[in-house]
Amino acid sequence: MSQLNGDYIVSPTITAAVTDGSFRISGLFSGSNCTAEGQIVPRPSGRNVFNLTATADGAACPIPRGTPLSGVAHLDTPVTPARLLFMMVSDTGNDWHAGSGDKVIVDAGNGGSTGA
Repeated sequence: MSQLNGDYIVSPTITAAVTDGSFRISGLFSGSNCTAEGQIVPRPSGRNVFNLTATADGAACPIPRGTPLSGVAHLDTPVTPARLLFMMVSDTGNDWHAGSGDKVIVDAGNGGSTGA
């Protein structure tokens, strides 16, 4: 699970962060303060597949505030940087978000970072 911890660049305006089982994605829709925050838990298979639960938030979010979302995530580690792929959907199926983001790698040598 420790290899999952970190920040991911989904797009220039969308970021995701994973810290010890907590998941947060910010900037879900361009021009909004839409976020989803919740938990990411390994599936028993142990194959870098995770169950994802989150709640939508943000006054300008197209997904209504408080909408529960659930889904799946996969950490693709054979690529560098590692890539997080995810899909979340509401109970009704009317609201959803999917994406992928490259893990931010901090270069200790020059203080810079790389990602998508």
